[in-house]
Amino acid sequence: MQQPVETGEHADESAESDESSEETRGGSTQSTGTPLLDRMPRRAGRRFIPVSPMPRVDGGLELATSDGDLASKLQRSMRRLTCEFSVRVHGELSPQGLEMITRGELDNGQKLEIDRCEAAGGEGSNRWYSLVARGASGKDVRQLFERQGALVSRVLRTQLGSLALDRLLSRGQFRELTEEELQALLATAGGSAP
Repeated sequence: MQQPVETGEHADESAESDESSEETRGGSTQSTGTPLLDRMPRRAGRRFIPVSPMPRVDGGLELATSDGDLASKLQRSMRRLTCEFSVRVHGELSPQGLEMITRGELDNGQKLEIDRCEAAGGEGSNRWYSLVARGASGKDVRQLFERQGALVSRVLRTQLGSLALDRLLSRGQFRELTEEELQALLATAGGSAP
């Protein structure tokens, strides 16, 4: 079975899958500035489909697969999955700003379901915030913070459904999901393995 995989924190990086692969893959032979999909091995004419891309300026946990049916199923379920983001901003948000973020109102009139948004530390003039939302994209999260006048310097997706970013992966690296991780993700997304 072909599986999506996760990456370390870097913009425009998705993850790889290939049923014939047994080794752990790392992207250390090329610069981390090269998009991950371009660095993935090309086997038997397979191409990889990004399932949950983050904006180029952001990063974190991303998925990609060479299985079109699996990609389609996961892409359709992305808005039902709970995601956690770490957001770095310049300065500190007011309590009123945090309250406005938890309302989840976007510029296009849509409303996100925000479970929580709280301060998560920081040093100097940079502050980190943790945001948990259902169906949010990195672009949506950035917009929520920027609507409150925050200067956002980084948005990292740290959790996607049942998957959490593997902190042992260095920036720009990727790995294949285990069968258990795939099954848990599909169960969370409301589907079963293809």
